[in-house]
Amino acid sequence: MDSISFRAAYSSGVGTYYTQHASTYRNPHESGVTKSLRAILEVLIPPSHPPPVRIFDLSSGSGEATLAAIRFLQTHRPTLASSTIINACDPYTHELYTTRTELPCGKESFKDILLEGGLKGGKYDIVICSFALHLCSKGEVWGLLYALSLSSRWFVVLAPGKGPEVGADTGWER
Repeated sequence: MDSISFRAAYSSGVGTYYTQHASTYRNPHESGVTKSLRAILEVLIPPSHPPPVRIFDLSSGSGEATLAAIRFLQTHRPTLASSTIINACDPYTHELYTTRTELPCGKESFKDILLEGGLKGGKYDIVICSFALHLCSKGEVWGLLYALSLSSRWFVVLAPGKGPEVGADTGWER
């Protein structure tokens, strides 16, 4: 589905779309997610990284980012792969994520994380938000980004467009 199709699909609301497609959703850009994450993780997870690597897949969809991270670690960082801890959440596709990845997935939304003041489960090395941050309401995005800055060393945003901007005013540096 291209971006024009997603705009049409979202016409009745993002929540409505994902509720209706929660069991069948697939990111049409999965190969791009995999390629991008491979390059990013090569830098963020050096061979000398102490175990365990802790990753959080935020608004995880059907697990595209998680599966890409697992493949990267198994192929390029095999000594870290077995000790890696991956947690995830998605308020709509959590069951699909678990089916596809065989990993548990929470149901937290952006708003839940904002209200909690961060992610459950302690500090993470990397939070990955793939093709979802633009769905966070403008009124909540600053608070969400700040809460995530308290929960993670690195924040990876894979996005179909230019927004929202993630900058120093949200607790992050480029």
